[in-house]
Amino acid sequence: MRNLLFILFGAILCVACNRSAIPEPIWLNKKEIFGLSDFTANFLVEGEEWEGILFTSSQPIILEGKQVSGKLRLSIPMGKNLIGGPANLELRNGKHAFYYPLWLKVDTVEVKWIEFRSPKTVNTDSVLMHQQLVYKTDGIGNILKVDSDLWFKERSITLSEEVGVYPTSDDEPLKAFYVQPGSPTAVPLMLKEKEGSINNDLIVGPMKDRYGNLLADGTLVKIILKNDTKTWLKEIYAKDGMANMTIERGEFDGYEVLAMVYQVKSNIIKIL
Repeated sequence: MRNLLFILFGAILCVACNRSAIPEPIWLNKKEIFGLSDFTANFLVEGEEWEGILFTSSQPIILEGKQVSGKLRLSIPMGKNLIGGPANLELRNGKHAFYYPLWLKVDTVEVKWIEFRSPKTVNTDSVLMHQQLVYKTDGIGNILKVDSDLWFKERSITLSEEVGVYPTSDDEPLKAFYVQPGSPTAVPLMLKEKEGSINNDLIVGPMKDRYGNLLADGTLVKIILKNDTKTWLKEIYAKDGMANMTIERGEFDGYEVLAMVYQVKSNIIKIL
């Protein structure tokens, strides 16, 4: 009697298991690689209430599903972005789940060039050369090959010695950069009678770097006035390669004057 009860219980359990089991869906357009721009997966399924989830390297995405006559069509919702690489597609129906590994291939037409370059500002005292590292991405952030077998490209850029701001180019992954003047090759200094006055003008300049660029505006020019007992230091600033200051009559009579920019010194003149 006890054996008969065990047999009946086992039979009922098997029938219940068979009723709850769901056959694995058949993937109609199965392939190992899917493009990001046209991801669509079609399955032959039994039962209702199927849902699909795509697990990417960055986030899980609940797919849009449309089921008609036993066929399930899964697609990416509008506005969702995908990161290329390995992914897992999960089909779920209640407590039943089926997993399908696949690869998401970057096939976008939108390309954005990214560059790293240092420094962005140089002066003509330094080497007029930039080291540039470039790569490209799509609008989402997937890195694309810059060449058939290269993900990054490095190159050296020779810069012009002419001072100026060089804007970016639409055709090149090159950001704007600035070439500024270097140190002056000479610091001319002269004392000139101020027109319509009894005072004098101390004139420094014109000051140019080795390529003929005028000294940068705002560059500090030191004026050193010295006699046997005192030394005065005055600071003025360059504008258009020139700098000047007024020497009042009798204020520095007998003083020697020297102008200096960085480490470059002028000739010495004496105020009479």
